[in-house]
Amino acid sequence: MLWKAISSKYEHGRFVSSSSKGCLVKFVQRLNRSCAGRRRAPRSTALVGLLRLIRRKVDEFPPTNADGRRFGDGAFRTFHSWLDAEAPGLLVTALGDDVGEADLAELGGYLGASFGDPQRLDYGTGHETSFVVFLYCLWRVGVLVDVDVDGGSVVLDVIAEYLATCRHVQRTYVLEPAGSRGVWALDDYQVLAFLFGSSQHLAAAAAAASEEEEEKPPQEPPVGKAGYAKGNDLDVALVERHAPTSLFFQGLDFATKSKTGATFAEASPILFSYATKPWRAINRAIFLYYDAEVLGTFVVARHLLFGDLFPASWQQRPALGGPQRGKGPHPYARQNQLAKQSPATETRSGKTRLAATTRQEEKAQHQSRDEERSNEHAPGDVTHGTTTETPS
Repeated sequence: MLWKAISSKYEHGRFVSSSSKGCLVKFVQRLNRSCAGRRRAPRSTALVGLLRLIRRKVDEFPPTNADGRRFGDGAFRTFHSWLDAEAPGLLVTALGDDVGEADLAELGGYLGASFGDPQRLDYGTGHETSFVVFLYCLWRVGVLVDVDVDGGSVVLDVIAEYLATCRHVQRTYVLEPAGSRGVWALDDYQVLAFLFGSSQHLAAAAAAASEEEEEKPPQEPPVGKAGYAKGNDLDVALVERHAPTSLFFQGLDFATKSKTGATFAEASPILFSYATKPWRAINRAIFLYYDAEVLGTFVVARHLLFGDLFPASWQQRPALGGPQRGKGPHPYARQNQLAKQSPATETRSGKTRLAATTRQEEKAQHQSRDEERSNEHAPGDVTHGTTTETPS
């Protein structure tokens, strides 16, 4: 079963330095490298079919706008309830019955969390990260293999389809940007779309990839500087030309159509500032942004879910019901045991204090030192460093 393990800034600090976060970052880096210079990849038909089914299902729960909200239609809750209930069965249909019951429950939870929050009626970079965690867990259980991850198929096929499905969900239910900082955010909804999309335009890899492909697309993506702005506005013709094969330009197109009434420079100043930079510098900047502003930000990371496939490796797993994997030791049992024995615990203010057992030990040490001091002046014991006998 899944749970939220980041409940305070102290816990978030432990997550940032944890092995789980390190594994997730390495997985994102692999995906980033996998699509360098690529515009097409072998199709992962099972997962793509699953995402297309979810997209079609959105149309069966049309928006009602019953409460007249600016953001978030209540019909999204109905759609999300269907997704949560059906996710394990959908995964069995798409992946077969080789995945265990406990793993299916965990994977289904991550899949549902990838499309937004049904209570807050919002979607943001934390939900986008949940989908990457979903893919990471599929790799851990062997559904995705290294050639899928490193060959570009996961990004250019599965993630591309996920982004298309998410944008359909956002357009249909007008989900509020989760935790958005307005113009000071790279994008209201996604970051990884721009990270992987910028990787597609890296010059050296693009040249190598074009030599291997038998058919060359009619329009080569720009491989030097980005150059997607004209003055303070977006170069719409360039965006439309490259959007069919570029995740980056698809993101630009969606962001521009979602924000009206302002120039590109005013509505998306961070993306606008990248327009004059080389693609490699853009790719590096977006990766650092994702690490710091998504995984490294408490208000975003606190909504991440953890389980057995993606564990909260720095803390004891809570006792929860649900399918069990077996009686063997959990792979993080020793870390949990060491964490349990740690003398530091957290207070509500986020600071640390000594545990009760440690305070008792200190009290006993103080009492022992007091007894030693009192004995220094007892008759017949020690006087000025010389031992004397008490007359009988």
